[in-house]
Amino acid sequence: EICACLVGSEMCIRDSAKNMHDMALRQLEEANKELIEMNDTKKEILYMIGLLYEKQGKKGESLAAFQQIYDAEYGYRDVARRVESSYGN
Repeated sequence: EICACLVGSEMCIRDSAKNMHDMALRQLEEANKELIEMNDTKKEILYMIGLLYEKQGKKGESLAAFQQIYDAEYGYRDVARRVESSYGN
């Protein structure tokens, strides 16, 4: 179920329709709640949540998602750059 959520959400991220972003966020937030341990799947879900919030202009929510990954794994994708650049703004 979580894998299906990831695949569907990636397609929603690429789609520019706002309602698709909302649907993807709901699915990802639900999947994130189900995962307790910070593993690769949870990091990927949080990363996609961060990207979707960023696309919606919700900087605080986006940063919160990226910060969770940053705290667990500094070198994950471009999360360090995203988090650290927010301190200069």
